Amino acid sequence: MVALVLVVVISAWWATTLNARERAKDFAGRFCRLNDWQLLDQTVSLYRSQLQSTSDGLRLLRVYRFEFSTDGANRHRGYLHMLGKDLGDIHTDKILAPSDTSQLGP
Repeated sequence: MVALVLVVVISAWWATTLNARERAKDFAGRFCRLNDWQLLDQTVSLYRSQLQSTSDGLRLLRVYRFEFSTDGANRHRGYLHMLGKDLGDIHTDKILAPSDTSQLGP
């Protein structure tokens, strides 16, 4: 019985993780399109995760790293923060003028 519960918990965690990565890829792609940048090589990958205390209790903060190009010849790195299923901030490694992330939707 314990093994069955463990399999269910691991399966649920895996499905949640895959869903969060797909949402992060979608947010990164929309963010790049809004700024006329090119998301490179579907580079969105989990960089780190940690528990974060919020007004709703503890939630999982996932930070995804992605790469993009502003002109097709250069590479820049960006970081996308997701708190649960919600988009937090997006930061880039270079001072660029990114669009407002509120336009990316839920």
